[in-house]
Amino acid sequence: MKLLMLAGILSVGTVMADTVRVYVGTRGRGESKGIYLTELDTETGALAEPKLAAEVANPGFLVLSKDGKRLFSTAKAPGKDGEKGYDAVAGFAVQEDGMLTLKNYQQAHGKGPCFVSLDATGKMLLLANYGCGSVVAYQALENGEIDRSHSQHQHEGSSVNKQRQSGPHAHSIYTGPENKFAYAPDLGMDEVVIYELDVKSASMNSVGAVKMPPGSGPRHMKFGKDGKQAYVLAEMLLNVVVFDRKGHGLEQKEVVSNLPEGGDKSEMSCSEILVSKDGKFIYVANRDSTKKGRDSISVFAVGEGGLPKLIQTVGAEVHIPRNINVSPDGKWLLVAGQKEGGVPTFAVGEDGKLKFSGKRIQVANAMCIAFGE
Repeated sequence: MKLLMLAGILSVGTVMADTVRVYVGTRGRGESKGIYLTELDTETGALAEPKLAAEVANPGFLVLSKDGKRLFSTAKAPGKDGEKGYDAVAGFAVQEDGMLTLKNYQQAHGKGPCFVSLDATGKMLLLANYGCGSVVAYQALENGEIDRSHSQHQHEGSSVNKQRQSGPHAHSIYTGPENKFAYAPDLGMDEVVIYELDVKSASMNSVGAVKMPPGSGPRHMKFGKDGKQAYVLAEMLLNVVVFDRKGHGLEQKEVVSNLPEGGDKSEMSCSEILVSKDGKFIYVANRDSTKKGRDSISVFAVGEGGLPKLIQTVGAEVHIPRNINVSPDGKWLLVAGQKEGGVPTFAVGEDGKLKFSGKRIQVANAMCIAFGE
């Protein structure tokens, strides 16, 4: 009997070791109700049937603490006593079973919150408000709560595309390699605004900005493994703009197209950029607003001097890939299909190239992928 019990325990342990939690942020309205939890089988790429981990409106972007015990999201907080809800960030505690307990909301101090991130210490939560073009810093508490903000910054400016760039649209914000500065790509201004961080006070101060090519529409960015290069995704021109990091500043080095030479970029945009853990590959999601089957994931090999070279463009298996993320073991890339397609999985080869696994789950209005433990 003891041997059978031990075998059972070992069997369960093996199954658990071969899976990783995945949280899916959604629009949190209509068919989707909030943040969903599934599990990725790291051997097969299969995803378990998703379940609602927390009911919340508009959790379009998520970030998990490194220890997997706290999760933060953009949100629409419910109003009190019949009042209208408000744009917010939400803090959650992660339970042992992976389900989420809402701890609190805090005001977004702006319109259209679209992106959240944590600094390297996990004590500072950063928010970008696309609608008004502002960035906000909060203290992220150990129990999953968010303290009120002591640092808000309104961007000011515009650029050449009068339809989309008549004013600022902060699209994301990230801390740099040494956790001393934060970088906020602003689509409306064609700039990456740079902030100096004070983690103790959970505040930041603007120390300058870097110009992007006119009409590029900077959206998201990542740093290379050694921190020497920054890769900024130009949403409107479907390019990766490569910068060398000089102190806390950035110096433009190269502009690389997301699509093969001669590729049709009309009525297309791009949404997310990732750098593999080993720094050898970059992944970019491309979106086709016309539904002509051009939604895709581009794969770049990172060469000498951190310069990327396009090596593959593969169909995204969804309509409007909003977000992509790679599993902690580097073996699987998941895609959030905002319009159609749910969440499919792709095997990542040793050469960095992707192959659709044939597996997916259906989650309506999938917007963001975050990996837990």
